[in-house]
Amino acid sequence: MKDEVLNIIKNGKNILLPKEIAGRYEIVDILSANTGFGLILIANDKKILGRKVLIKATNYKGKIKRTNLENASIIEKRRKEIEYEKNILAALNSIGLFNIPIIRDYVLGYNPTILWPEGNIIPGKQFLPEYAFNEPYIVLQYIEGTTLSNYVRENVKDKRSIEWQIEVLKLAKQLLKIFSMMHHTAKKKYNVSFIYQDLKPDNILISPNKSFTLIDFGGVAIKFEENGKIINRGVGTPGYMPPEVKDKTLPFDGRADLYSLGIMMFELLSDKPLENFINAKGLIDKLDFNSLDVEGSIVRIIQKATQSVAEKRYSNAKNMLKDVITALRILNTKRR
Repeated sequence: MKDEVLNIIKNGKNILLPKEIAGRYEIVDILSANTGFGLILIANDKKILGRKVLIKATNYKGKIKRTNLENASIIEKRRKEIEYEKNILAALNSIGLFNIPIIRDYVLGYNPTILWPEGNIIPGKQFLPEYAFNEPYIVLQYIEGTTLSNYVRENVKDKRSIEWQIEVLKLAKQLLKIFSMMHHTAKKKYNVSFIYQDLKPDNILISPNKSFTLIDFGGVAIKFEENGKIINRGVGTPGYMPPEVKDKTLPFDGRADLYSLGIMMFELLSDKPLENFINAKGLIDKLDFNSLDVEGSIVRIIQKATQSVAEKRYSNAKNMLKDVITALRILNTKRR
């Protein structure tokens, strides 16, 4: 069994992975390892020569424990989340949403982090083998690139430059077009709106040509137009989520995504770390807009998008998009 396991270090953490999944996908590396369960793996497809794929996987290290009586329910809940994400991606692919991954396959395979939840292989100490060999994996088209977080850290030297301001606005423009389709176009086909909920730099891949792909759709909420019922509300990352994601007494709709986008724009353009503004509840108390040495129209966009009260934000993605396009025109004129 030990020979079937890879031990890869990502972000300073030791992660156990299967060498192969479903006898077809040979694991090469980890593209992304977030703070929760989720992993995105890079793999070779052995059935199609030269084809790489991305695989959504789960790291159970620290999530299940040998002394925990709830391990089975934790694993089963996570597997339902994976199936949910697969179905969300399929639905969004069906409405022609761009800049998101295409599903290539959905397979069951081996997950060594169930057998060894401590993160180390201990001979004779296998755990929950009845669960370890039927773990679901979502196989996606391969996308070359790195997360937006890594891209900024490695490539952006001056957040005040006109060139970087333009790049941030271009990203916002495309994201707003995506949100418009998720919030409004989906209603025509499914009579629901999809709310991404968990926008942040770690959920965006930047390719060498500076195009981007939105990843990780396990946090998407579904709001039914007929009765207002909401599925999967409450997923978010401290700092990026608006108050209504957690507080279910507040109105909840696509404006939640506009808030997260505004926060992300602030982070991409400010020299101050976002964590400086996050309170104990995981929410933003008050952003320091004086730390933004950028075009004034951009500051006004961020100020409006990040209002804690949803009714004071942009009413929809199209309205915010208009202001983003105007700001782009102003900056392009200045650059000439």
